Amino acid sequence: PGGRPRAAPPPVPPVDPRPWADPLELLLGLGRRFHARRAVNHVPYLGLPALLAAGWLARRRFAHRGLAWSLLLAGALLAMGPWLTLDGRTVPVLGRALPLPALLLRLAGYPLDRSGMYYRAAAVALAGLAAALALGADAAGGRGRALLLAVLLVALPDGLRAAGLRAIPSTGLPGRPVLEAMGRDPAPGAVLELPYDASPTVGNFRLLGALLHRRPTTGVPRQAGDLPHDRRNRARTDRAWRAASREEAWAILRRGGFRYVTWWNLPEAVPCPLRGPPDFAAVRRVLGPPWRTRDGLSVWRVPDERPAEAGAADVPPPTASP
Repeated sequence: PGGRPRAAPPPVPPVDPRPWADPLELLLGLGRRFHARRAVNHVPYLGLPALLAAGWLARRRFAHRGLAWSLLLAGALLAMGPWLTLDGRTVPVLGRALPLPALLLRLAGYPLDRSGMYYRAAAVALAGLAAALALGADAAGGRGRALLLAVLLVALPDGLRAAGLRAIPSTGLPGRPVLEAMGRDPAPGAVLELPYDASPTVGNFRLLGALLHRRPTTGVPRQAGDLPHDRRNRARTDRAWRAASREEAWAILRRGGFRYVTWWNLPEAVPCPLRGPPDFAAVRRVLGPPWRTRDGLSVWRVPDERPAEAGAADVPPPTASP
């Protein structure tokens, strides 16, 4: 009373969507697991049995013990990212998120922060753990080697438990008849895969589709909007979506070396927001109705330069898969 009011502590920052580990994940392998057919799971589990064995072996001095444990601890701390989290939520201490050493990398502008893949530092921790186990077991003699063998026997089922593996029924490649029809087309030309920014699941389908149509493709396993080849492709094709006529758009795509334009719209795919044009409506408005549509895959075929020859290279409609 009578003094300057104290500023309220800043709110706990929201959980960064980029993946990092938490202590429960590293020590016990209790992270969330998703079991959809195309789910992506990160499992930076160090292995509790191996950690307990390494701790017991550390009672005896052995060569490079300090280096091994330094790698283990440094990797574990970095894997947890810039803030301490538990079960996907930051841990508040006096109203503030608890910072971790990786925050220094963020403040220094280290490139790792662009992707947020801090959990991959668990590989450094695993290297230190392996060294601590191997060197400690060798120094302990027969009992140490017996303990190491027991850890190896337990580690496999424990790792499978932490990964949460389960059988998932397989599925066919979406749009396979259309992709096969593209492969039967004798006209040369590459495939322009849209949207430019694709989730990992859509990117995988694009590469699998290339095995069927056997054409050069702009598809990559995941979104790659900042890669040089992607910027070149956008520079070649962006003018097509602003063309004054459909014929002009086709001509731009032909000069770019493209025979087909595809758009993947898969309901089970991991969503990936578009970072720029075109969207599906713009492509359809410029190029007209797709040449073929199947299982969420829409395909436009760039017509030959001379309209009189366009019908000669026509590909019969694909038949349904058995």
